[in-house]
Amino acid sequence: MIFVIFSYISLNLTYLIVIPPKEIINSGELIGAILFQKLFGEVLGRKILSSIIAISAASNLLVVVYADSLLIQSIAREGFLPFSDAIASNYPNGTPLLALLINVSISIGVLFLPQNGDIYNYIVSMQVYPNQLFHAVLCIGIYKARYRFPEIKAPIKSPHIAVIFCFLSSTIIFAAPFSSPSTLVKSYSFGGIILFALGSLYWFVNVKLLPWLGNYRVVRKNVYLVHDGLKIKKWIKVYNN
Repeated sequence: MIFVIFSYISLNLTYLIVIPPKEIINSGELIGAILFQKLFGEVLGRKILSSIIAISAASNLLVVVYADSLLIQSIAREGFLPFSDAIASNYPNGTPLLALLINVSISIGVLFLPQNGDIYNYIVSMQVYPNQLFHAVLCIGIYKARYRFPEIKAPIKSPHIAVIFCFLSSTIIFAAPFSSPSTLVKSYSFGGIILFALGSLYWFVNVKLLPWLGNYRVVRKNVYLVHDGLKIKKWIKVYNN
């Protein structure tokens, strides 16, 4: 970790030393490609070495797509979303196929949304920004869980200073785009907020509003999938007497 931190700090210092600040702001390109061009020239730096960035981005994309597919699958196992049984399944071949297809479809759709030259930055921001809001909410959830279930002792417990630091940093990053005059920045920030609002509305309607109108409550029951034997939760209606 120390080596990785040192490498990242050294790389960012290199950017600031080699590349003029105005060129960084006005370039509209990946800063790594600009650095390679200045250090190694047009052919070796810009065309050959810059391909390393593409390979690195592709590798990262594959890892993130698969990891996020497992996240979608884990959410589906809670039984809250429509078609949870199919999404949570590892059928066929022990692979979260449907969750993977959902993630890939969303990723491809995002690629076609922007219409300017900042597509890469837009996609990265669309992925990072909602995560910061989720991290802030997660920090609140940690203390809520500790308060409601004091008898549960986690084998690895996050220290208070780490949770507070995560909450403050995520909140600052979440609030920062609202002070920016950039339309692009505001588009992904409001887009992330709308997605969270839709998710909250879906929860409120299904867990609070409809049960209140229908005089029932929703409870979760553990079931096992037929094809792969995975344990998931099913939301069932229990009508009040």
